[in-house]
Amino acid sequence: MIDITANPSACSGATNTYSVSGNIEFSNPPPAGTLSITDMTAIPQVSQTLYPPFVSPVSYTLSNIPCDGVSHTLYAVFSDSLACTLNKVYTAPPEACPQAVISGGGSICSDGSTTTNVIVTFTGTGPYDFTYAINGVPQTPVTGYNGPFPYTLATNIPGTYTLVSLSNLGCPGTGSVSGSAIVIANPLPVPLITGNATVCSGSTGNVYETAEGMQNYQWTVSAAGNITNGGGSNDYTSTVKWNSAGQGSISVNYTDGMDVMQLLLPCSM
Repeated sequence: MIDITANPSACSGATNTYSVSGNIEFSNPPPAGTLSITDMTAIPQVSQTLYPPFVSPVSYTLSNIPCDGVSHTLYAVFSDSLACTLNKVYTAPPEACPQAVISGGGSICSDGSTTTNVIVTFTGTGPYDFTYAINGVPQTPVTGYNGPFPYTLATNIPGTYTLVSLSNLGCPGTGSVSGSAIVIANPLPVPLITGNATVCSGSTGNVYETAEGMQNYQWTVSAAGNITNGGGSNDYTSTVKWNSAGQGSISVNYTDGMDVMQLLLPCSM
């Protein structure tokens, strides 16, 4: 063995790994067997096996070595000439600083219980320490987070969500942060039914109307009347015949709320 050259690549931020490549120089190699080169420091160790015919120099590439920024030892040996070995020391690239992107959000109802998801996606090695802000105001830091991934925050607080800081054990400084998530809280709908509130018993053709464009309408009329037209799950109107004097009611449920109208029926036929 004469020499080993070692050229480590930059650390990949996505995988926190690198590769090292170069040449192995030798003279009078054995005619058979194999030539192996191993990064003895990597955890786990990474090796490549080369096959004859051996013509010096022979190129090699070791991939997917974890970045750690320390000295690594390469060890090369011929299987048919175990006394013919050589070591090479090189310095691995430091661990890549983590990256995080915040996204998600959406519209929610201002009912105090409806939530939407804000998501933080990471690259690099955990656990992570990070802080997010709402409308520029930093919230309580999240420390030592190591899954599940991505980080998901179910929130009912409106505003613009951004990342303020990010770090891990290998990169105690600020990592790379980007993205934003906007949460919009819509006011609750104001339910309303329009129609005749004072009618005579026995009257027909009383049309009652609620918000158009909703879903799953469920119309209900008290015993004082009955629905003669409309009033289905896709109908925002209902036509009622009021049969008896006194107080009656009509109501409708739909996906955005419930409308209720109390009706006085003072007339008699």
